[in-house]
Amino acid sequence: MRNNRAVNRWGQCCALAALLGAAIVGGCGDTPEMTEESMNAMQDKGEKARQIFDAVNGDYDAMTPEQKKDYMSINPSWTEADARMNWDFMKNPPGGAPMGPSTGR
Repeated sequence: MRNNRAVNRWGQCCALAALLGAAIVGGCGDTPEMTEESMNAMQDKGEKARQIFDAVNGDYDAMTPEQKKDYMSINPSWTEADARMNWDFMKNPPGGAPMGPSTGR
């Protein structure tokens, strides 16, 4: 799945959203070193978020309790408001058209 350019781009976008969310919630202290391992972990989290997003057609309130638990586990420091903010970022990224469910391209 990592060889698909659209998925990779989306994973990077979600990783950026996760980093922004972490910076907002945790402040802007020391920046951890970005290694290939940490980038792969963030990409995996982005893909996980996208799978959940697609499964519920972008409707945050349609998540099952298990899906919500999985989504919240992407960043354990998220509050409900943080999780919704990041979900809205996936649904309506700044400077772009709404993403909606992926088309599988």
